Amino acid sequence: MKLKELLFERYLPPIIAYLVMGFLSYFYSSINNISWIEFLYSIPPIVWQFLVLIFLLWICVIFIKRRMNSKSTYYGSIPRNGWQNVLRKDYFGVKWQVRTPIIDPVLDFDPFNMNRVPVFNVAPTPRCPECETKLVISDHFLWHTWTCPHCNFGKRTWESIYDVRDRVQNIVDREVEIQLEQENSRQFQG
Repeated sequence: MKLKELLFERYLPPIIAYLVMGFLSYFYSSINNISWIEFLYSIPPIVWQFLVLIFLLWICVIFIKRRMNSKSTYYGSIPRNGWQNVLRKDYFGVKWQVRTPIIDPVLDFDPFNMNRVPVFNVAPTPRCPECETKLVISDHFLWHTWTCPHCNFGKRTWESIYDVRDRVQNIVDREVEIQLEQENSRQFQG
């Protein structure tokens, strides 16, 4: 059982129930005996500070979890003939496989579109910078851990693997655009 499940399923509900019952009994007795204004002023400042702290922590945890899960799935199409690895890109302390679809010369033959723009895709799982093994990604309560099963390389980060992968994809796309612009300018000059 993970720590998060243990906290939320076994320990948190009794603590919340205990606090709520105590607060409700105090609240009920205060309603019957005094006015609302006197009741609000009779609550000790430490209780108000505790409630504000819990509220701020709750908002911070919600914000962090939403950021971590912003792109929790990636759906991509798989080419008919698979992928061909063309290069490796070092980014964020790990290696990323850049690949392109394998083109079948018979099925993908297109005589009218010979100058296709190449399609490059960054593999969804990064590789270890030391031994090139695919990293194992594990999500924890407030962070992500990327570990290598072969050489015990590890990286702990707030960044989701999907966000980092999208940044690598943007970098690769821009490098391809620059290269195509240079090739087009050479064609027009020569």
